[in-house]
Amino acid sequence: MVQLPILEPMRLRPNGSGPILFVCDHASNAIPEVHANLGLSAEQRADHIAWDPGAAGVTEGLSDLLDCPAILARASRLLIDCNRHPGDVDAIPEISETTSIPGNGDLSPEEVAARIEAYHTPFHAAIDQSRAELGPQIRAVVSLHSYVPVFHGQQRPWHLGLVYNADRRMADVVREGLSADSDLVIGDNEPYSGQDRFYYTLNRHAQTHGIPCLMIEIRNDLIKFPSDQTAWAKILAPMLMKALAKNT
Repeated sequence: MVQLPILEPMRLRPNGSGPILFVCDHASNAIPEVHANLGLSAEQRADHIAWDPGAAGVTEGLSDLLDCPAILARASRLLIDCNRHPGDVDAIPEISETTSIPGNGDLSPEEVAARIEAYHTPFHAAIDQSRAELGPQIRAVVSLHSYVPVFHGQQRPWHLGLVYNADRRMADVVREGLSADSDLVIGDNEPYSGQDRFYYTLNRHAQTHGIPCLMIEIRNDLIKFPSDQTAWAKILAPMLMKALAKNT
């Protein structure tokens, strides 16, 4: 039987008084030593294929500003993507974009199960636990992600994207607030769509329970530095609270 050390997610402000639960599925590019870096170079492990650079800082900023709980994954999404069903074909990718991931090739069912138990299950269990502990205090769940400005040679024009599935209550109010800045290009279910598999965490923990939810994708060149991450948190915080006030 394959066993891996459990990597519990980071929990910020678990007893915070705020009404939003923030989650960050791709907060870290950490790969425990047992995986031998998945056969990747330091440069590859620092690349966006391994995590969402800047997203953790924005999540932390929002948690601090609004005194809200937040849960951040501590394992690289190359080990297993916490924002995918663990049975999805790309939950443990053998190729990420154009990069081969040697350590993900030819995994046995036991090795896959061990990664689910060590990295995927603890993240989602922490979200369940937070919702159970805080109960009706949590009136929305918001996830933070980042994306690259150029993907497969195509320039992405958006500064940030608002991603949703059937429930667009939060997205509509936040979009209205952001539209006050005419220089911002706002993606509507771009660069990813909430109707696809990219909405797993929010579907599982919010939408199926009737809780308002939203995924926010920020172009990662805009949140490279802590000061940028704090600035975006300050922009988004009042808009999220306004959206919550209008929809709950």
